[in-house]
Amino acid sequence: MMISYFVSPFFAPVVTTCVVQRCCPRVAIPDYFTRDLQEMLDSAFRRDGPGSLKTVGTITIGPRSAPTLETAVTDDEVRSFVTIFRRLYMENEPANFLKATDVFIRAMGDHPYGRWVAGVAAEYRSQLAGPPDVPPFLSPGTCTFTTKRLIDVFLYTQYAHQPDAKRQRQFSECLTEVYGHRSVLTWLFFTTIWQASLVMGNAGRVISGWFGRYCQEHGITPDVLNSLRHDHSGLGAAEKAADRQARLFREKVDALAMDIWRQHGCPEAGPGQFVALAREQLERALGRGSLYVEGQP
Repeated sequence: MMISYFVSPFFAPVVTTCVVQRCCPRVAIPDYFTRDLQEMLDSAFRRDGPGSLKTVGTITIGPRSAPTLETAVTDDEVRSFVTIFRRLYMENEPANFLKATDVFIRAMGDHPYGRWVAGVAAEYRSQLAGPPDVPPFLSPGTCTFTTKRLIDVFLYTQYAHQPDAKRQRQFSECLTEVYGHRSVLTWLFFTTIWQASLVMGNAGRVISGWFGRYCQEHGITPDVLNSLRHDHSGLGAAEKAADRQARLFREKVDALAMDIWRQHGCPEAGPGQFVALAREQLERALGRGSLYVEGQP
């Protein structure tokens, strides 16, 4: 299982000034890391988790099982998380998790926080090099591929890239080890990246907290590009067509309920008692099940 040590994010700011004033080799690494880390921590997938597997009959999953995957997050929310996770995970990204830990460790020297983050980074590398944690419903030794292979085959076939023959073959090999159940392999991938995000989050809060203090002490404002969500407050603010139609219909129902209430002499229970009748009349007038569209009779 991926380690998930917890260290309070308030630990980092109490590091003494003399430690914070150590040389930070490359400002852009911890700053971009901090930007992407916060996006990952705020994501729906990070908050709601990898979901669960459901099966009928025996709890042990084998060749004859028919497991299904259920998640609280949508496919779009998973893809959004994976996009951010990839920037912190991939070795060739300039400000990934391990590069950020290296900067922190060099800056901390022999400080206890530096040693703790170094231990987390070493355990993270070890986890990637070993097989994924196999839950009780899979027989021990079912998955011989490494955690890194599991993550990579999904990134290179499902998300970040179009698959080449090598990656497609690797995906098929992983799938064969879980009896061909894509739901099981996908759940293992979701669980693995979620657990990895816990590790990144716990160590990352310490790193980003220290970096904030470092910049404050030195009067540094790193020249990095903000994420779109920081520069464009209107993202997601426009009303979707279906939501707009539903809202207009509700408004017409409420207005008609008010008219019916007045026609009945304004009884004490208020217009709310006529909402069902108003909805029925509007649906009959527009065609049952229809929604009101502005500009139409």
